[in-house]
Amino acid sequence: MKFETERDRKRQTNALIRLCYEFNLNFIEKETDAYIDAVIRDNADTKDVAYAEVKGVVGKEINKSNNVIIALRKLFRGQELSIQKNLPVCFIWSFDDGIGYIWLKDIEGSVKQGGRAIVREGSTHDRELMVKISVEHLKFLYF
Repeated sequence: MKFETERDRKRQTNALIRLCYEFNLNFIEKETDAYIDAVIRDNADTKDVAYAEVKGVVGKEINKSNNVIIALRKLFRGQELSIQKNLPVCFIWSFDDGIGYIWLKDIEGSVKQGGRAIVREGSTHDRELMVKISVEHLKFLYF
């Protein structure tokens, strides 16, 4: 079941715009239920250079956050894609005032069973292994 809203997609697009602007890159967003959120391309839009997965951190500013979380499943999928395509994967957290990002190769954190306290009807991923990453490991770009 799909829970992503139009607001989520807009936040995702804005995060990708911010990252790509900083590094003179471009992107192609995937469909809402895709394996990964976007393909990052060189600015000539001719060569894939990386992949990106965006997570929303709604209602939080960067300086008021100690950690970010991501499902272990998402990291595994990113790693699998990185190996298959021989391209790096960037994980991005979109805060209200900017983005925090980290490359797959640089991730370190702790793993714990987690997810939503109240499981949504039809969801298969509301309770799963989550990775908590200190914001100290992220790089930041402000809006």
